[in-house]
Amino acid sequence: MPRQLSFAVIIFMSLWLACFSLPILAQTQLATHHKNIGDDGLVIREKTQVVTLNVTVTDSRNRPVVGLTRNNFDVYEDKVKQHIEYFVETDVPVSVGIIFDVSASMESKLTKARAALQAFVQTSHPDDDFFLVAFNQQAQLVADYTDGETVVNKMTYLKTSGGTALYDAVYLGLDKLKNARHKKQVLIVISDGEDNSSRYSLRELGKFIKESDALIYSLSVSATAGSNCGQLCQIYAKRALDEMSGFTGGRAFFPVGLAELEQATTQIALELRRQYSLGYVSTRTDRDSKWRKIATKIKSEKGAPEVSARLVVRTKDGYYAIP
Repeated sequence: MPRQLSFAVIIFMSLWLACFSLPILAQTQLATHHKNIGDDGLVIREKTQVVTLNVTVTDSRNRPVVGLTRNNFDVYEDKVKQHIEYFVETDVPVSVGIIFDVSASMESKLTKARAALQAFVQTSHPDDDFFLVAFNQQAQLVADYTDGETVVNKMTYLKTSGGTALYDAVYLGLDKLKNARHKKQVLIVISDGEDNSSRYSLRELGKFIKESDALIYSLSVSATAGSNCGQLCQIYAKRALDEMSGFTGGRAFFPVGLAELEQATTQIALELRRQYSLGYVSTRTDRDSKWRKIATKIKSEKGAPEVSARLVVRTKDGYYAIP
């Protein structure tokens, strides 16, 4: 065989082998989580959705409990126990949206609320970022993602007037979190009354909250001096804030006076820095867009039932299995 021809054959065979081996290599690299071998011997990637949970554990005095391990947790989806794929107890940065009421009834409380947020910022992770949504009868973004001190300073220029579009403001905040820099996301809602101006209902907002992975912490200042929110108003406002926060595993606080308000914001900041992150792949593979109920329980590493009686665990109570 002529020498030139033999070189051509070698080059052709090399290219032919490369064309057929590259797809095999690519699929093997992609299939790093779950691997199945197909009939043709190729590795096939399974498409899975990891359900992530931010879990808070507190004792009987509402103090965060640290030092627990993966073996202290059981997670159930629709009453079926799930295998916890990963478990992390780390102080990670958070993207925080401040949802702040500037309706007319907040006029006497702006200074107190700003001081409370200052306490929250000072206790937060140094890499946290913040945005500010202010609302009266309308909700608007006042400060885009920035540092906490900038957000607190922006509040100095806020003026109070009009009604209370609380649900619209929370909806806007959740939508803004879709572009968050950090995976862990939180809304801090500060208001002194019930909603009276929103386009969205509490039911519509509730569905949107359930579709989000954000934690919601609510602070009601309706019981502080200068509030014109009567007893019935406070009952409805409390129910709404409890419901919004409860969906996510967050909490609603109802402080009386500046000292309790600052204590509540500091407690939220510390709690966010002492949470657990859990993740599992659902045993159900169908994605039917229906609601999946989650229950998270605490136990000792030997399964002693008395441990769960002393501790309280909070996390989101479910998710939609979206295709």
